[in-house]
Amino acid sequence: ELYALHNNEVLFGFQDEMKDKAVTLPKGVKIAAGLLNIDKGEISKLVCNAELIRIGTWAFRGLTSLTEVVLNQGLKEIGEKAFNGCVNLRKIVIPKSVEVIYSEAFTSTAVYCEAESKPDGWEDDFAVNNAKVYYANEWHYDDAGNPVPNS
Repeated sequence: ELYALHNNEVLFGFQDEMKDKAVTLPKGVKIAAGLLNIDKGEISKLVCNAELIRIGTWAFRGLTSLTEVVLNQGLKEIGEKAFNGCVNLRKIVIPKSVEVIYSEAFTSTAVYCEAESKPDGWEDDFAVNNAKVYYANEWHYDDAGNPVPNS
């Protein structure tokens, strides 16, 4: 089993054969609470479902093979150190719907924000360790659909 549901929260667990997989959070999950047995497997892509409203503290920590995360419009909160240690996550787009981001949610990642400026609910240190933050007027999508800084 890849995940367990409890009160509309999802806890992820991985088996040894889970390598280089794309994972979509199941329909109905509103809170991504965290990971179980993280040392036993890795995923490369995480797609959030349309109903997700909160990513919990340390929810996806240590996913060293994670290279892509697709966050949903409607997401409201990203927990402290939610993507801490995701050393191969080079970029992420934060939807305009996100109202709260806690400390050190992202490390060493290019963070492309749909917001025009940092919302009041985002901690000053939400992106650390050489993370670069770009707000709406500082980036665009290239022809391949990838976020890139403006020249």
